[in-house]
Amino acid sequence: EFLFVSISQEKAFEEALQAYKNLLSLPAYFELDQVLNKVGRGSTVKRELEGEKLCAAFQELVDLTYRRVRTKDRRGHVPERLIVKQALVVKNAPNFIEYMRRREEIRRQCASNPPGLLLSDPRSGGICKTFSELPSGNRFHSVWREAHDLQSDPIDSSINEFYLFHGTKPEAAAAITEGDFRLDLAGSNAGTLYGRGVYFSESTGKSDEYSEEDSRGLCCMLVCRVTLGRILYTDEEYPNPRLLVKSCVSGEKHSVLGDR
Repeated sequence: EFLFVSISQEKAFEEALQAYKNLLSLPAYFELDQVLNKVGRGSTVKRELEGEKLCAAFQELVDLTYRRVRTKDRRGHVPERLIVKQALVVKNAPNFIEYMRRREEIRRQCASNPPGLLLSDPRSGGICKTFSELPSGNRFHSVWREAHDLQSDPIDSSINEFYLFHGTKPEAAAAITEGDFRLDLAGSNAGTLYGRGVYFSESTGKSDEYSEEDSRGLCCMLVCRVTLGRILYTDEEYPNPRLLVKSCVSGEKHSVLGDR
């Protein structure tokens, strides 16, 4: 007579798994099964956004960051408003672990040479729209923290870490969330004005210009945590992309802010 017990049900194993999860800096809302998958490719989990307060805050964030203006990249009509019909939480363990590694690397570099421009400081003349208070009086990252019972805020504004938007095609969004952003495809949708890199915006209106409808008539937009670190600001209409890229690759700057 044999008794089979799943090791994953053992309390000691579960505690060890949780400790390893903490070591990897994976937040509480990531699945323990993702750690069992050896945090390899294919360990991406997507869940429908839950919680009335969090869903409401998500719509508030979209409303707060939308301006109804037309730019040369806009195709078709300019929508009156963007309505959130569905929101998925993407839990890509390999990407998150690599992001946290690079984030801490930028933090160390900023400690010895702090950013000259902070997008969380009203005195700087500009504050990242996604960091602003929502109409409800909360900030989106604070709502996210409370909803998932996190020990600290998910973003760190002292190193210019913010939520930013990336509009794209549905198939591209699926490839990015299940894999990663690909620099070799940079500019394939709208050019590379500021050089080859990953492009984000604080404006849902701007990001919506690069999104395309799926078979249901819905457009796709990614909301990403982005660490900007030391920012190179430019308001040139036609900047020199080679110099911008060189500034980032050399380590002098970590990102480029194009003010158009």
